[in-house]
Amino acid sequence: MSFYKNSVIREIHPKPLDNPTSSTVNKTPKTQMEPQEKDFPILDALSRQSITTQRQLANHAGISLGQVNYTLKSLLEKGLVKITNFTKSPRKISYIYRLTPKGLESKSALAARFVLRKLREYGDVKDQLAERLSVFENQKHYRVFFVGPSLVGELINAVIEEKKLSLMLVGQ
Repeated sequence: MSFYKNSVIREIHPKPLDNPTSSTVNKTPKTQMEPQEKDFPILDALSRQSITTQRQLANHAGISLGQVNYTLKSLLEKGLVKITNFTKSPRKISYIYRLTPKGLESKSALAARFVLRKLREYGDVKDQLAERLSVFENQKHYRVFFVGPSLVGELINAVIEEKKLSLMLVGQ
């Protein structure tokens, strides 16, 4: 499906290939068809409530109207979102944006990738912190004075305990 101005919906049928085994067949890269992280706010907003306008979608997703329009076209072409007519009125307000089952699956996959990436980043930060704290311990410093957000102090304490370092965090 493709989305056009004034909420007109039209089916697009791919042109059949003359010779599908030909080496000149131009395949779409898999990464182009997969949803991107930038698609998540729209997929998330559509999964949470019924949305009838792009402006409403922009407000719920927290992104610009232009970005919604651009991303929504892509999501419609990928089959992740569909537009359905919930009344027989010709007015465009009568259309509603919905996630397809494929769209819901893609949203879940994006969320999982995001969480896994953040967990890896968290692990990397903990490893870097452990390395720096080990330097203090190797230099026979046993107290680390910290001034900053308590959440960071808690992370430092957790790393000290996890790595069994002979350090004490002070100044919290």
